[in-house]
Amino acid sequence: VVERTSPRELAAATFAGVYLGTLPLVAVHSVVIIYVTTRLHLNRIMALCAQNVCAPPVVPLLCIEAGYYVRHFTWLTAASRETLLLQAHERLFEWLIGSLIVGPGLSLLCAGIAYFIARAFTTNK
Repeated sequence: VVERTSPRELAAATFAGVYLGTLPLVAVHSVVIIYVTTRLHLNRIMALCAQNVCAPPVVPLLCIEAGYYVRHFTWLTAASRETLLLQAHERLFEWLIGSLIVGPGLSLLCAGIAYFIARAFTTNK
């Protein structure tokens, strides 16, 4: 098995890992990332490591806030039993909407950082 390790390939794997990490794929992030990166011939290890940027609670809450704002044109300020547990299906939908907004930007930022770090460590600049 060949893992792609050029700066561009590592940046692409980082982008895929972070973007898929922002999606509300509860309990199957790793499986989906391994499948997608294998099909796209990207570095699976880098993508799996990059998904940790999206670990709860920060990124999921940013996505939920963004999705809530898109749906209601106001911010979600109440964190009660009703808004978090009883309306969980609505929060998952808002997470999906918000991940389509937060995901690309965060993925580009992380991919750019990964590219420049990888480029700094390669001998053929």
